[in-house]
Amino acid sequence: MNTTIDGFDYVGYLKRHLMVGQVDPWRSYDDGSKIYTLLTSVEVAMEECSAWSNQEFTRQAFIAYLRDNGVIVFKNVEEFVKLKEEPIMFKKGYKKKITEERREELRNKMVLMNEKKKASVS
Repeated sequence: MNTTIDGFDYVGYLKRHLMVGQVDPWRSYDDGSKIYTLLTSVEVAMEECSAWSNQEFTRQAFIAYLRDNGVIVFKNVEEFVKLKEEPIMFKKGYKKKITEERREELRNKMVLMNEKKKASVS
């Protein structure tokens, strides 16, 4: 993980200036992985970081740097909603989601296994 570009910690700088913030979970007692995003446009954040550090960088390099450091840049609200609805497999207390067809298939397998077990015991 590269936490700096040219020796500058832009994510820390943006957090101190309230340009990066946690958008999910909203409440401190909610479980789940934290989602950080830019609270301003990419251009505003780039201009601020560039003025602070006197360094020039491309938009793509800046977005890649943010992504590598856990800050997600969304194009619109729909992208955030889509990411939020994706199941996270290793979240504490998470129950694995499976389709109804797969659930029925597993149920039928268990019924057959139980029948075989009963037949072998008898």
